[in-house]
Amino acid sequence: MVLNPAGAIFALPTKMEKANANIGLQKIKHDLPEEQSGVGDFGIYTWGDAACASRADGYSQGGHLTALCSQSKPTKEASNFTVLDWGSRKLKRVARSSLAAEVQEASDAEGEQYMVRLVLYEVLFGRFDLRDQGPALKMVPGTLITDCKAFYDGVVVSVSAGLGLDERRTAIEALALRQALEAGSTVAC
Repeated sequence: MVLNPAGAIFALPTKMEKANANIGLQKIKHDLPEEQSGVGDFGIYTWGDAACASRADGYSQGGHLTALCSQSKPTKEASNFTVLDWGSRKLKRVARSSLAAEVQEASDAEGEQYMVRLVLYEVLFGRFDLRDQGPALKMVPGTLITDCKAFYDGVVVSVSAGLGLDERRTAIEALALRQALEAGSTVAC
């Protein structure tokens, strides 16, 4: 039995469960055609959200959920998914606005998704060049989803140097996030 930080008790996987998981991974790897240029019709989706000054101590709270979904492109249709990573925590820096909290959480969520995509690539296709991760990331499609229109407009739509944002610290972090999204071939919506 394992006690996680939230206080819930979970049983560790048995040897049989581990063996079945390994058999499933081998089947996925075996079923991929040699000319496969990616993971087929699967994609990694990350939902991120934040709330400004919502904690009792006045700090902001952020959370994300990363899942392997059965569709590589976003649609309005329901689809199956498997949760790969999730987190909810106090944001590291004080946020001056709701937008600042959303950008900070989206940046953290993108970093988590980046790692999940590289791990999935390595499981399915083997090693990759750590100095040039772009080709590996292009083979495992990723989508970052937000509910904040101001964030989407600033990071995805805006073409100005400051992304049209009044807060300079938030603008700098949003520019860094935009560059990370482009480098990792991540779609933001």
